[in-house]
Amino acid sequence: VSSASKAGGTKISQALHDLYMRMAGARNVNALLPVIYQQPTEPMTSQLPRLLGLLGQPAARPLVYCLGQEEDRPKRFKLLNALRTIGSKAERPLREALAAPEWYLVRNVVSLLGEIGETSAFDDVALTLSHKDARVRRMAAKSLGRLDADRAVPLLIEALSKADPNTLLEFVTQLGDLKDPSSVSPLVALLQDGNSTG
Repeated sequence: VSSASKAGGTKISQALHDLYMRMAGARNVNALLPVIYQQPTEPMTSQLPRLLGLLGQPAARPLVYCLGQEEDRPKRFKLLNALRTIGSKAERPLREALAAPEWYLVRNVVSLLGEIGETSAFDDVALTLSHKDARVRRMAAKSLGRLDADRAVPLLIEALSKADPNTLLEFVTQLGDLKDPSSVSPLVALLQDGNSTG
């Protein structure tokens, strides 16, 4: 293959990449928002899921931003469906959003990461077990079990001793659902301690 042919192939690849990035840019994704908001609750119809899957991570980033800015709960649900359609390609923008100040954004992102199931998100989701908002902590307990049950169990056991009443029941429920033998003794101890102090 001649150097001229290689150079031509590189230029075509770069042009296609540039076109792809422009298609998935914030302006074009924002133009899709009315279509996203008009979709039924689930599943999405028409060609929208295929388009979102094709656009992938570059489209996920502005959608995550909109999710944090949107105050209307039904619209947030539609945005979550759009990100769910993108799937694992949305993981990086979702993980970045875990540091957002809006508790509802963090909770939604934690939930979605658990659904997507990419185990590489486990450590980031685990950090939200100590989030200031109890609703985020409860969702973190659920998602960690979905991402990696074996790794979630010791974290949830450790969290039992620090859990407040708003999160303790969720931690106990998740440990019960995971059915790991190592959680039996800590749960029994917790019950006995509750009986002795109650």
